[in-house]
Amino acid sequence: MKLSNFAIPYPILGIKGAFNDNVQVSFNLDVEHIKENFVFKVTLSLDDPTILGLIKEKRARYAFEIDCVKTYFRKVFKSLDPSFEVEIPKVSLVGRNIPIFLSVVVEEDITEYQNDNFNKRFYENYKFNLTKGDMLAFFGQVTFNADIKYNELKALGSIMDVKPDANSKFTYFDFSGDLITIFLPQSEYENFRRANNHTYSDITHASIVQCALISALTSYKEYSSTLWAQTLKQRVLTEPKLEKFSDIGKLSNKDITEMVSVIMVNPNQRLFEKLNRLMSD
Repeated sequence: MKLSNFAIPYPILGIKGAFNDNVQVSFNLDVEHIKENFVFKVTLSLDDPTILGLIKEKRARYAFEIDCVKTYFRKVFKSLDPSFEVEIPKVSLVGRNIPIFLSVVVEEDITEYQNDNFNKRFYENYKFNLTKGDMLAFFGQVTFNADIKYNELKALGSIMDVKPDANSKFTYFDFSGDLITIFLPQSEYENFRRANNHTYSDITHASIVQCALISALTSYKEYSSTLWAQTLKQRVLTEPKLEKFSDIGKLSNKDITEMVSVIMVNPNQRLFEKLNRLMSD
């Protein structure tokens, strides 16, 4: 459902100008994997007494609507509790921009609906007759990327790959695919495979992986629609330690370097600690 497609003849909480500014709506949405299902954890918040009263009377409910055009899956999940979970089979959702619409909807017809928090400039003394399915509050619309491997979100292997290029004499990167791809000359690739283990991974991470990730983030705007970019975007939106980097497309070079250091748990420090241990052995 796209709210911009409709001209709604009555005030809806959450639509700018419809209600007094002192009443607000907000939401939080997290997703987890449980076996073959996506589990959406929804928390909706509003502070309008009239709408809260209608929900308490079971005349209205909180609603989570999802619509996947690729699988034709469309469903509305409703709850009397502002915090609830929605479980959907993974096979039902395919694609990168699946819309999720969060609202409060009418459960039974309401005659002469009034609200003290209506914007009096436009709706003073107005009454409205609402029917089942009409919307009382709008929290917002977000998109869900079903292609992201959420259970592997924090693993760099979910967004990076290393491949050999027998015709190249230098290392280079490709950011145009689903993964950040590091291409190494054949001999260097063989050395990387031998060194990318528990003993030497701190060295390979700092020397090769860190460089590739910094370069990728420097080019984020150009490749923002790729799966690796969307995965990193999801991380900065969901991990408190990455919150300061939420405007991922506008980071300075210093911010990008700091963000990579946080993601990789200070790879340069780990590199020198590893070298010191190897030299002391």
